Amino acid sequence: MTTYYKTNLEYLSEELKRIDLLIQWQILRIRQESEDADGFRGLYISEEEIDAIVYTHPGSDDEDPRVQTLIKHIVELEKELAAKKGESLRRGIALYLPLLADLFGLTPFERDALLLCMAPELDTKYERLYAYLQNDATKKQPSVGFVLNALQVLCNSNEERIYLRHYFDASAPLFKHHILQFIEAPEEGAQKSFLSRFISVDERIINYLLGFSQIDSKIAPFTELIRPQTDLDALQLPEEEKRRIGSLINRWKRGEWKTTCFLQGRYGTGKKMVAQGMCTVFDIPILVVDLVTLLTREEDVEDTITRLFREAVLQDSAVYLAHFDRLFYDDAKSLSYKSTLFNALEDFTGIAFIASEEALELGGESEKGLFKIEIPVPDYGMRKQIWAQYMSGKLSEEEVSALANTFKFSAGQIKDAIASAANLAVLQAREDITVEDLYDGCRAQSNKKLSALAKRIEPKYTWDDLILPEDKKEQLKEVKDYIKNKGVVYHDWGFDTKLSLGKGLNVLFHGASGTGKTMAAEVIASALGLDLYKIDLSLVVSKYIGETEKNLNRIFKEAEQSNAILFFDEAD
Repeated sequence: MTTYYKTNLEYLSEELKRIDLLIQWQILRIRQESEDADGFRGLYISEEEIDAIVYTHPGSDDEDPRVQTLIKHIVELEKELAAKKGESLRRGIALYLPLLADLFGLTPFERDALLLCMAPELDTKYERLYAYLQNDATKKQPSVGFVLNALQVLCNSNEERIYLRHYFDASAPLFKHHILQFIEAPEEGAQKSFLSRFISVDERIINYLLGFSQIDSKIAPFTELIRPQTDLDALQLPEEEKRRIGSLINRWKRGEWKTTCFLQGRYGTGKKMVAQGMCTVFDIPILVVDLVTLLTREEDVEDTITRLFREAVLQDSAVYLAHFDRLFYDDAKSLSYKSTLFNALEDFTGIAFIASEEALELGGESEKGLFKIEIPVPDYGMRKQIWAQYMSGKLSEEEVSALANTFKFSAGQIKDAIASAANLAVLQAREDITVEDLYDGCRAQSNKKLSALAKRIEPKYTWDDLILPEDKKEQLKEVKDYIKNKGVVYHDWGFDTKLSLGKGLNVLFHGASGTGKTMAAEVIASALGLDLYKIDLSLVVSKYIGETEKNLNRIFKEAEQSNAILFFDEAD
């Protein structure tokens, strides 16, 4: 019966025995070349060493019986390792070196080069051995030439040995994926030949081979690994979007991995939850990347993106690029990351999501391989369900309807509003959340960008403060009732499906200065629990062509997400 490795570390220890044999072979070769070493090896170059370099003829090593015996031991050990490794894998035991080789398509030579470079990280004895073999007490790290010399027992000719140099090219797997990296020579400023360049193993790869799964420390500040348990069927989404999600899942099940999912929707609509639900279907984790945090840091673009996608491969996870719309800002750093990310997505063979609050027009080649899913803000009926679910029966049906109607919130915003209300209750030494707390919490979640475009007015007036004829006051109350009950009319009564436009409300207040136009707007805002923003049109209108329209568009766009009443002063 074939024996097997019970642990990954046991397997690595056996692999290091093979490395020891390769080092012994190197030592035999060196001692053949210089039997009369004088104890000062590495401090100067002797005549004997020069003679050994110039006059040694090819094939002389192979004639030494000690070398032949050592090569035989290497071959026998390789067969034993292969058999035990195969049995371990069949038993489901994770051996990370073979896994890494499969993930990045490493050849046997590349795997052995990796082991040679990693050995000093596992045992300091290899530093002394490498210094001896490289004829210099300061050279404790392996160089390109050292690796080629140590592994030339695997070569059949000098031509093959020269060919092996291409494994150290920047486009080769070992360096493309930053598994190995070149390090500076101890002699600062020295110009080293290619063969003399020193190599080290990336820290994340060392940890992976030892069985440690923590995220690469260089990307940890802006990434998070989530193991989702989200039930996709439980997500509150329109049926059309559920069908599109099901279609994409079927694509991935058929092996069409080159399809990237583009999730678009406002904050809190559940983009990340949808991604987690889809990853739950495939039972894989998801690596969430916060691009906003990433862009605030001084990082090497190519190195960072390579590490991000390498981490996803090592974790066998999907990639979720949050705040992707941030890359479309008109600055050099954003443009650089955008270009590099699209190239990396093109090469990535796993599941990838890009999430954006804006409806981006990617255009050209970037649109290829993208599957767009738009996640809308919940409608009135769904918002009522969310409020009722989160409040667990603590509100009456009328209060739930009023909140759902007044604030066009996503599920995430509703959750944040309730958290803000709870904090307000604690500050006032109350255990229970009141309706007033909830309204204050909702207003706290409104989009604050509108403050840069308009002046916020805190409503203080009530109906009793408004001195108007009864018919005018009734008209204002009808305006208030229209806003208060529009959810019932449009959703419950079905008028939402009959109208595509014109579902907002525009009211023209006309009167001389001081007659109460602003006060009337304040009274309505106060009665509805909404913010009121005053816009001075004299600051919006511009003499430049198109600027006025742009300013107005910004105001209305922000107001829609702010759940606020706009009051345009001096409209004439």
